[in-house]
Amino acid sequence: REVLSLLFDSQRRIPTFSVSGMDEEETGLPKSTVVKTATEYLPAGIKIAPEARDLILQCCNEFVQLLGSESHTQSMVDKSGTIKPEHVFAALSALEMPEYLDQCKEAAVDSSAAVKDKAKRAKAGKLESKAKGMNMTMEELKALQQKRLREAAERMAAGAAPPPGP
Repeated sequence: REVLSLLFDSQRRIPTFSVSGMDEEETGLPKSTVVKTATEYLPAGIKIAPEARDLILQCCNEFVQLLGSESHTQSMVDKSGTIKPEHVFAALSALEMPEYLDQCKEAAVDSSAAVKDKAKRAKAGKLESKAKGMNMTMEELKALQQKRLREAAERMAAGAAPPPGP
């Protein structure tokens, strides 16, 4: 589930080195997050060898790449330029991994709720910044906005031109 949440939350770019020694960017999951998640499922006192950590990370990255590729294919079938949760669900079915569908759907709902909450907080933050910039409280800013809306409605009803300026 954590890997699916990471897939919905973001894809990270991590630097890797090719065989020729040239830098290239490759999409991948953050190693520390993957290792921490894997460690949480182990009994107390059990550690993961460094080679096993790398293997787990490679497997997780391969899973995300495979799922992302198939999700892209599903989005192209729908002639959509954006991979949507439905495409990921269809990809899991096409890859014969239905056991992940329920967890994936839960992760999509959780992610959607988090995005909406973040947008609300950002909007509230912008209003608070605007109020502070005008040396007003939020209540005063709302009252000013209501006043300006009433004045605009009155002007429109009277057929008057809008006042100049912002």
